[in-house]
Amino acid sequence: MSTEAKEKIDEMISKYTKAANIFMEIEPILTQIVVKRAKILDIAEKIEDEIIKRGGKPAFPVNIAIGDTAAHYTPNLEEKTVIPEDKIVKVDIGVHVDGYICDAARSFYFGGDDEKKRMIEVAKNAVDKAISMLKAGVDLAEIGGAIEDLVKEAGFKVIRNLHGHKLEKWVVHGDKEFPVVAGAERTIAEENEVYAIEVFVTNGDGEVRTTDDIRIYSLISLEKLPRRIPLHVKVARQVFRWIQKERRTLPFSLRWVAKVFGIGSAKLALASLTRLGLLLVYPVLKETKEGSDIAQWEETVLVTKNGAKVLSRKIEG
Repeated sequence: MSTEAKEKIDEMISKYTKAANIFMEIEPILTQIVVKRAKILDIAEKIEDEIIKRGGKPAFPVNIAIGDTAAHYTPNLEEKTVIPEDKIVKVDIGVHVDGYICDAARSFYFGGDDEKKRMIEVAKNAVDKAISMLKAGVDLAEIGGAIEDLVKEAGFKVIRNLHGHKLEKWVVHGDKEFPVVAGAERTIAEENEVYAIEVFVTNGDGEVRTTDDIRIYSLISLEKLPRRIPLHVKVARQVFRWIQKERRTLPFSLRWVAKVFGIGSAKLALASLTRLGLLLVYPVLKETKEGSDIAQWEETVLVTKNGAKVLSRKIEG
């Protein structure tokens, strides 16, 4: 490896590590703010503020998914939803430093149902199992089978259409998936790749569906942007420029745009940009079995020759 290539890898790892360290600084705060009857809007904005205060930026809007909601739920402005006692609450946090992303999630439950407590433990154990198997040269499909087996043995199901994913600069979902079920396509992990390993454990059907509720967007890849974009609505042009400057291709929320431009203008602009095919949309995802519950655990890891280095959690021993 050339000196220049090594320096690039060292810089990459340094920035992924810095992003992960910011997450680890914030994680202890979660137990103070993710409490019964707390507004999820207050929680999300507190976490996002803490990321910025520590020198990072949100890689995506904080997701707070409750019960049978799995992902892509970030609160809107003036949302009144609060943390319940009887449902599992998933908090998914992304931090980036110069486009290098840490993606990690934790689950919380405040009731007395032992099954739901165990679901959280199983989700964490499944991620730990994956970490123990991961190293350069390993087939990720084999790890997916081991994850599914562990969850099945515990009496639950994985959400089979939600996988972990490779992290790349300015890209949350890179060019490789990290499977959570058996039978996935053969995919070899390579040295110095960074993955978000996440497992969703459910007592429902084991699959999510899309809804009509859209709160999160991102710009399409820069390579796909047309040279000339017919933006005839002034606020759409303004929002488009804001996205390019502030987010590049990273996800953002209706809430963030509304804070800058107002809710009416934000909705109009995002609708225009979506209609023109300039934005990707991320519908809220829910378990196909209504009323079921879901636990989520996620860590960011670096692949090495000898194993996986967990960036988002201090490993004892």
